[in-house]
Amino acid sequence: MPGMNSFATHEKAWDYLYGPNGKGPEATTWFHDKFPDGHATSIRPLAEHLLRETKADRPLIVEEGKCTFHEGALELMLAYGIDYAPYVDKIQMMHEMPRKPEIGSCFANSWLFMEAINSAEKSDKRLVYVEGVAVGYLASTMLHAWNSFGLQDTRAIDWSMYPACPWNRYFGVPFTETEHEELRTSIFPKKKRRAISLFDVQYFPLLANRIIDILASREPVGP
Repeated sequence: MPGMNSFATHEKAWDYLYGPNGKGPEATTWFHDKFPDGHATSIRPLAEHLLRETKADRPLIVEEGKCTFHEGALELMLAYGIDYAPYVDKIQMMHEMPRKPEIGSCFANSWLFMEAINSAEKSDKRLVYVEGVAVGYLASTMLHAWNSFGLQDTRAIDWSMYPACPWNRYFGVPFTETEHEELRTSIFPKKKRRAISLFDVQYFPLLANRIIDILASREPVGP
């Protein structure tokens, strides 16, 4: 089966899954075979596996931006990470929106989506940015970013992969908009407006101390 990034547009991915001969039923069968407890299935063991592979010098290369998890980021994710289930209530609305996310740009999509929603006058939910591991019917195990409704919420709003999100599992660490801006602009000043991955091998070493400080104020959730 193809990966999400194999599709030129989100409309083509949507048709692949929901069209007259769509693969939605096949995706549902795949998902229940892969995750017998459905979205109650934790993928923390997958993150543990990624850490073992990274320590054995067999790092996972992912499609999304060709990023590789940093070992220290995986350790923090296992201490503070949360399992997320996809928030599917707004998928049809996302599909009908005239503006679509960029294919293969989840870090930018999640950052900009958070900013847009949080700045809306009628917004009564403050979105956070979440980064971690995702896997699904159209997503090989990857370093990925999505959004949620606050630091304690467990609903994944996946603007980047909205057509396929009902068949995705997510495990990651949330950051508020203020925290994310501080981390991002410590690498690139505000005037450059560049998206980054917080957990990849390129940027995590530059951000690690501040990320550790941010997370130290929270209660660890790992075993």
